[in-house]
Amino acid sequence: MRKVLFIAVMCAFMSTPALADLTPIGEPIIGGSWQHAVSVSGTNTYDLLAAKMATTGDEFESPWFSNIGAAGWSVILGSPQLSSFGGTQRAGGWTFNIHFDGELSDPFTFDFAGFRDGQSDPYRFSRWEWSGSSWNVYATNNSPYWIPTRAEVVPVPGAVLLGMLGLGAAGLKLRKYA
Repeated sequence: MRKVLFIAVMCAFMSTPALADLTPIGEPIIGGSWQHAVSVSGTNTYDLLAAKMATTGDEFESPWFSNIGAAGWSVILGSPQLSSFGGTQRAGGWTFNIHFDGELSDPFTFDFAGFRDGQSDPYRFSRWEWSGSSWNVYATNNSPYWIPTRAEVVPVPGAVLLGMLGLGAAGLKLRKYA
């Protein structure tokens, strides 16, 4: 009997699809808008995760990602359509929350891309479809949907520097005439 039960349990686990090491956990967390906890598991390592909303009119909500359980990780880019967060290279064993605008009952779709080792192209992908009550997650090593580059999901430091130089120059000019 034990052998049959063990085989049945193993078959159940083996028949579940691979979820790019990112899986929703627990129930949605409602409060104004809503958020959902995500588990990062397995041996695949990441130094950057990016999410892009695939359905028109749906949005991520600030703070985009929260309760990030990977030490040293933080939000890098936050916007309603495209958000990313990252830090030092990490394998699974941690969780985070992702935030959504709108009603819990509204269906939508978004894509995740996972980067590692500072590479410019991602190596893991997953499409997340919210039906209004549950998730369908499709994982792949080759995305048929969204294939970003690291430059697309990480703000260019040069733009910040250029903005600071522009503000400095404007300040000097205004100070000269004050």
